[in-house]
Amino acid sequence: MMGQRPFWLRELGPTFDVAAHVQPPNTVEALALWFGFSPDELALNQEGQLSVRQKQTVRFQGVRIIIVGSVLILLDMLLAAAIAPTVPPSERPALVALLVLIVALMVIVGRASTEILKPRVHLIEGPLHATGTARNPRLRVENHILIVSYRRWLRWKGLDRPERQRYRIYYAGRTLLSVEPWNGP
Repeated sequence: MMGQRPFWLRELGPTFDVAAHVQPPNTVEALALWFGFSPDELALNQEGQLSVRQKQTVRFQGVRIIIVGSVLILLDMLLAAAIAPTVPPSERPALVALLVLIVALMVIVGRASTEILKPRVHLIEGPLHATGTARNPRLRVENHILIVSYRRWLRWKGLDRPERQRYRIYYAGRTLLSVEPWNGP
């Protein structure tokens, strides 16, 4: 399995029972082990707050978006500046499209900056689905895509029909913070 890192069951704690977790976890304690949050962090998230560790994680994810976005903006601006004088009038719409792309990237980078400076806890309820790839692991809840570690994604992907269980998911930006079982409507 090139490119894939194995995960070890001992990382889940001394009470982890492989047979009991073929089905999706349905207790806060089991979910905390699977997704790497503490009950104290869940309590903070329920109050709309983040722990210090969660703030650092959200900031790290946001910084990555800002760096990549800034590089793309710079490259697009250089491209626009280089080709603008040579573009014939009939091809000006292509230049306008490039400028629209630059503005769109600036908006994305601006939103990521806001999430870094003032991260907010959001809540969504529903089943969790593993999406993405081993290089780009994600979990989907309704129409939200959340960032998770490869190890957690691989574990969730291996479950037997995890969509049967519904959860209340707390997240900031695109980063999953904590999860609790939910039996609401």
